Amino acid sequence: MSRYCGLNSSDLKKGFKDYTQLPIHQYIIKTRMETARAMLLETEKSVGEISDFIGYNNRGHFSQLYHRHFGKLPSEERQ
Repeated sequence: MSRYCGLNSSDLKKGFKDYTQLPIHQYIIKTRMETARAMLLETEKSVGEISDFIGYNNRGHFSQLYHRHFGKLPSEERQ
C-alpha cells in the first residue's frame, strides 16, 4: 500500500493515524464491525454468513471482536 501511495511505510502509518485517529489495522476492524452491524440490523443473513462476508473465517473470533467493539454479541444484536 505504501508503494502505491509513494510513501515509505512509516510515513503512511503516521499519516493514516493522524487523519483517522486510528492505526490502519484498527481502522480496518472498525470498518468491518460497522459493516457487520449494518448487515445484522438490515438483513436476514446468519451470523456465519456475515462473518464470512466481512472476511472472518472463524465465527468465534468474529463474535469476540464484535463484542469488544459494541459491548454485545452479534446474536444479541437482533434481539
